[in-house]
Amino acid sequence: MELALEASLSNISVPRTGNEPFHNIFDANFPQHFNGYDGKPFLQKDNKLRLLFSLAVDGFNPFGMKVAKGTSSVTGIYMACLNLPVDIRYNTENMYLCGVIPGPKKPSLEQINNFIRPLVNELLEFWNPSVFFSRTAHYRHGRAVLLALIPLVCDVLGAHQVGGFLSHAATLFCSFCYLPADMIESLDMGSWPMRTAEEHRAHAEEWLSATTSEERERIAKMYGVRHSELLRLPYWDPIWFTVLDSMHAFFLHSIPQHIRYIWGLNPKAPAGDGTNSPTVKPPPRPPAKELLNGLQAILRNPTRGIESLTRNCTKSVLWHLCLEFDLRRAGTSVMLVCALVDWVSRILLRFYNQPNISSFRRATITIKGQYYFSRPYRYVHDNT
Repeated sequence: MELALEASLSNISVPRTGNEPFHNIFDANFPQHFNGYDGKPFLQKDNKLRLLFSLAVDGFNPFGMKVAKGTSSVTGIYMACLNLPVDIRYNTENMYLCGVIPGPKKPSLEQINNFIRPLVNELLEFWNPSVFFSRTAHYRHGRAVLLALIPLVCDVLGAHQVGGFLSHAATLFCSFCYLPADMIESLDMGSWPMRTAEEHRAHAEEWLSATTSEERERIAKMYGVRHSELLRLPYWDPIWFTVLDSMHAFFLHSIPQHIRYIWGLNPKAPAGDGTNSPTVKPPPRPPAKELLNGLQAILRNPTRGIESLTRNCTKSVLWHLCLEFDLRRAGTSVMLVCALVDWVSRILLRFYNQPNISSFRRATITIKGQYYFSRPYRYVHDNT
């Protein structure tokens, strides 16, 4: 096992072109540039044993999926040594069960931090200066062991809780950027305001220093950040070390959605382009009079009266108005209204405002205690 742990470092200095497939974290360029506490490469070859670990936190129903209606939950905290070969890395005997959080409910943010804290205390010892083992299989007089925790591998719920992010259902839902929920369909990555580890740590420290729960709630909503015990690790990057939940995002959601709704494959329908699939049904089209009234309500007051608009227009009306103007049609009624308001605001700026107006930003709309932010739209006068 000691030889297997060291073998992963044999090709650590081999440069990568980016065109070859990566089968292991050590195939990437990251390990070459990851420095230890002394500023030198952490995975350098010397007499010390240098290990990388991943952390996983997940809950399960101890009574089985069909017992107690899924209401009971016990949470396990696991670590896996990434130096081990992939074929034996996740064997039961090679996994490290750090702790078990008893049920019957999932732990809250404060509770999860309390359970993570003892683990972080041990990880800090392994980081600086190191932990010395009096004897190993190949070092009879002992050797020092250094250890770093790199990826946080959880589902979205666990990753956001352990990493110090807000829920995936929050306005600032993403752990990589500050894209608000009402722009969740934006596929232009260049327009996404990306998060940085420095900003995350600063906001988490501000949250931790707040003296009231109201102040903490305000900071959390503004930046989408709360304190996490993992931030005590000086090297841990909450942005890049929080792994995207590919299993749920792609294999259990996006790919089945594509197969069913785009390709139209369905147990009850033949294959097709998805337009006639019985599983894809838009809301019933409302009468033309209702659509006209809804559009007139938006045009009369494009930046105010949003709450009354959502109260007076059904979601079906809003959905078909968005369809008419090729706007986003996913989300709540409030999100559909925001899309329509943004569209009207752009029209008003483009055709009715003075040429010297250079920019416009719609104010934050507060509805039912939730915050919806709009993006800034640039108006460029081109004499047309």
